[in-house]
Amino acid sequence: MARGLAGMMMSGAATRQFVQYDLTNGAGLSGQRDNIGWGGQWDNLPWGTYGFSSLSMGRDRYAEYSAQRLARSTVDRLLDGHRNPANVASDDDQVNAILDSQWQTLLHTMGLPVVHADPRGAQVGVGPWLTQVVLPSDDGLRMSRQIVENELRGYLPSGGGLSASQWVPEINRALASRRQALATSAEQHALGHAFQWHRQLGGRIEQAVSKAISDLGLPYATALVNRLSVLVKDQVRAGADELSKQGPADITAQSAETARCWGH
Repeated sequence: MARGLAGMMMSGAATRQFVQYDLTNGAGLSGQRDNIGWGGQWDNLPWGTYGFSSLSMGRDRYAEYSAQRLARSTVDRLLDGHRNPANVASDDDQVNAILDSQWQTLLHTMGLPVVHADPRGAQVGVGPWLTQVVLPSDDGLRMSRQIVENELRGYLPSGGGLSASQWVPEINRALASRRQALATSAEQHALGHAFQWHRQLGGRIEQAVSKAISDLGLPYATALVNRLSVLVKDQVRAGADELSKQGPADITAQSAETARCWGH
């Protein structure tokens, strides 16, 4: 309507035609509104298709109206999807309240750990997650067996004709000679597994953020991403770093139990 009126007012010829028509057709007959108009006043109805160059049943106008309403609803959802009109709390408080109530469920859905503050350190909550979700024990044992089979077994002495006191030093020498190969193979297996797992994690996070945007809007999704960043940086990464310091520096180092057995 606004575009049509603007075009008519900017055109002298169109304005003159409208004035001539309006002066000579001041009164008109009311038409039947059983199938058109949807209950609107007849004086306003003739303007219903103003700005459209062809006559139709109103599909074009309704399609444009629907598109505008959908666009407006989309923008409203993006900006205010988190708001509860009955809640007098600020936007930030409403967003945080919703996020607090959904946080653990979101973490489980994305495959991330639920880490609680613990005086023993961040690794307390991260450790079980690493050994149960990121690298389950069955996968870890499978990779370990594959590394030993490929990089060590063929280099171990058979021990035939040797006493235990003679065979153990040979085993230690074989382990020392294969130390770098074992470490390299373990690193390659770890990187390959981590790469595949991080792609799956990224996909789950992307789905969760996309759903957050469509359900509750951008402010909520932004708060979700910010909280995830803090979790990964301050808890998950910190816990993983603490755990990495507890492992043996030498991949061929013997456990205390193994050393006792070999000593006998």
